[in-house]
Amino acid sequence: MLEVTEEQQCQPEVFHLAINYLDRYLATRDIKKSQFQLIASVCMFLASKFKETCPLPAEHLVIYTDYSVKVQDIMQWEMPVLDVLKWDLSAVTPYTILDHILRKVSFGPILDPEVVRKHAETFVALAATEHLFSLKSPVTVAVACLGAAIRGLNPQSLEVMLSSVFTTCGEIHTDEIRQCMNEIEVSINLSMSGMSFQPTNNNNVPQVPSKMSKPPQQQKTDGYPPASTTPTDIMEICVS
Repeated sequence: MLEVTEEQQCQPEVFHLAINYLDRYLATRDIKKSQFQLIASVCMFLASKFKETCPLPAEHLVIYTDYSVKVQDIMQWEMPVLDVLKWDLSAVTPYTILDHILRKVSFGPILDPEVVRKHAETFVALAATEHLFSLKSPVTVAVACLGAAIRGLNPQSLEVMLSSVFTTCGEIHTDEIRQCMNEIEVSINLSMSGMSFQPTNNNNVPQVPSKMSKPPQQQKTDGYPPASTTPTDIMEICVS
């Protein structure tokens, strides 16, 4: 889903809304494994309709599923998914909070706001792919992603940023934010190594699973960009 929205140059929030819709649907409905791509496609379709002036064409989504679903399937499942979501498409996601914070907080001359935004948006997108972070408050994930980005760029600015965020977002538990920052950085490092983040129950030491095999690189499809349009390549981010 992240690759699709990136390659189609959707607004960043389209991906986060699609994940939110998918999680909410799966929380109340059981589906077959063969239906997962269909429901995910419908969620991306709805999110792009909600946020984009020109939504994702259903035909493009069919191509991304390697024709495992049909346009008619996507159209047919729109209403059932909307019924489960109770037509509530205006969800608050970590990206929503992050965007609000970035518009309010001043980073001064030390940090380039655009660089901070690119790093933080990359972190919050990767956090959305891990189940652990879906269990946390969107505010906690957003602030932790911003903190992890700043800690990698200029650690000395971290405390100043947190103070500014406290003013913008109200009461935030510092210890919870720092723990989430550490988990995000571990998750980033594991993602770069082709692993998946699986924390243990003691909340201190994350479990490092065995290395997973990477899927083959997606071939270029006519009409689509050959490379990802992620704002910041994850390999460019230095995590301290």
